[in-house]
Amino acid sequence: MKIFEKFGLTAILLIIGLGCIVFPFSKAHAAINSPSLGTADRFAILAGTPNITNVPTSSITGDVGLSPATGAGIGLTAAQVTGTIYAVDAAGPLGSIVNPGLLTTAKIDLATAYDNLIAGDNATCTVDYGAATKDLSLESPLGPGVYCVGAGGFEVNTTLALSGSGVWIFRSESTIVTAPGSSVTGGDPCNVWWRSETSTTLDTTTSFRGNILALASITMNTGATLAGRALARNGAVSLDSNTITNAACSAAATPTPSPAPSSGSSSTSTSTSGSGGTASCPTINCVPPLIIDSQRVDADSITFNWGPYAGTDTFTIQYGLENGKWLWSTNVTGFSTTLNSLPANQPIWVLISPRNSCSIAPCGVPRLIGGPKLPNTGFNPLISGFRSSW
Repeated sequence: MKIFEKFGLTAILLIIGLGCIVFPFSKAHAAINSPSLGTADRFAILAGTPNITNVPTSSITGDVGLSPATGAGIGLTAAQVTGTIYAVDAAGPLGSIVNPGLLTTAKIDLATAYDNLIAGDNATCTVDYGAATKDLSLESPLGPGVYCVGAGGFEVNTTLALSGSGVWIFRSESTIVTAPGSSVTGGDPCNVWWRSETSTTLDTTTSFRGNILALASITMNTGATLAGRALARNGAVSLDSNTITNAACSAAATPTPSPAPSSGSSSTSTSTSGSGGTASCPTINCVPPLIIDSQRVDADSITFNWGPYAGTDTFTIQYGLENGKWLWSTNVTGFSTTLNSLPANQPIWVLISPRNSCSIAPCGVPRLIGGPKLPNTGFNPLISGFRSSW
């Protein structure tokens, strides 16, 4: 009793003090989560204005998009991209897809993810380094957490090792800059986030990991590599003989799942549209593939076929609810496919474009197929020079 009377107050204060220190830290650590990128998840590069510059040759795995700037500002070619290049107009490089609707949605989803990195469960900093410039490699290794810095920004001057498993969020009120030959190692790139309120620069031969979300521009100097994404909300993305690999991230699901071809179709297809490969490719027969027949299998599935077609049996199928606003795409080998998980009883606009390993031919004629009035039949006879499913 006397011992308790002597040390009781001290013990109580110590317990309270530990509660104030330990429990909030643990709570903040446990609550950290990777935000959804929505439709921006598919992009390895997404830029605003004025351009995506490139000193050849870079290698990009994942889609590339520029919006709202004109497609003429895209300095990458289809041969450098294992994925699809999206532009807001037809001024983009050969093989690019005109899809301003998708790009607008992706930019909105990018802005939402950018904001969610400082909101909700991610609002509390595990460590706040203050206003001065912080070299994160001096803190290596770093476990999962939310790391914040003020106007001085973050630097990585040697090696930053990410230790353990979880989510890392690095928030800078200014820049994020690496030194030549520096690196970030460890951690799942899907769960590593770099949020810059200005610009980010990866210097020569930097090896970097994670999703870079910059309010302004992103610059990758000669030979820098990135396992993740370079997503600039408003500014440019500048490349110089770089490699960017965008791994599919299950944590970043799209708000609406993209329909996929049926496994029972006579075609062989993939769920990701792409146009990578070597620079030397055979010429594509640029004649619009003709849809021969379409049938509504059920309320949310449509099957159709096209041809005959000479020169290739590989095609990119783009489709959506409005002509020219392609919400989804898939690659098909063969001359038929089935689209599943569509909006119930909605006719679908379809554009079939021939492709090879380098590019997509800029030819194709949009067709409206699968009208709800025809649950088990194909096209009506020719009307006004084209076939209609109505």
